[in-house]
Amino acid sequence: MTFSRRQEWVKENLCGNLLSAAGKEGRDVYDLINESAAESPIGVRKLLFNPSLAGGSSQEASSHIRGAFLGIDLGHSRCDILRSCMEGTAMNLGIVLDVLRGFCSLCSEMLLVGDGSTSGLWGDFSRIDDIHKIQEVVRPIPAHVKKYKKLRPAFEQARASRLLWETSSTVLSCE
Repeated sequence: MTFSRRQEWVKENLCGNLLSAAGKEGRDVYDLINESAAESPIGVRKLLFNPSLAGGSSQEASSHIRGAFLGIDLGHSRCDILRSCMEGTAMNLGIVLDVLRGFCSLCSEMLLVGDGSTSGLWGDFSRIDDIHKIQEVVRPIPAHVKKYKKLRPAFEQARASRLLWETSSTVLSCE
């Protein structure tokens, strides 16, 4: 599942009222989603999102892995869930980049295109306009990098959990 399809899923399934508000206000719904997500802190109070909504890729332990919210409780808000979706997607992309780095050397800068390229929350990447000229280069905020580095091991441990990929009736049965 691509980044944009995950974001589309989030928009369609979690943000019905933001879609309505965007239409009424003449705004982009993703701007409203980003503003909502920005209300929550980095790490979203230990809420993790595994973005494998369409099954696993070659980086997962199993092709049967499924998406999940881990650590969710009654204290979490929609803003928290939205931010965890963004953070989980970003951490997953980081894991893919680490695998890629094992095969070749990469540049120190990355160019991000599409919806994520216009979001302030995705500020670790370059932004481009419709004609593919770099508008600005955004550097990571060192304090945020430090916090995300602390979160990464928990995300990786959650991804490796059998509960995310085991499809046997003993694990996922509702009976």
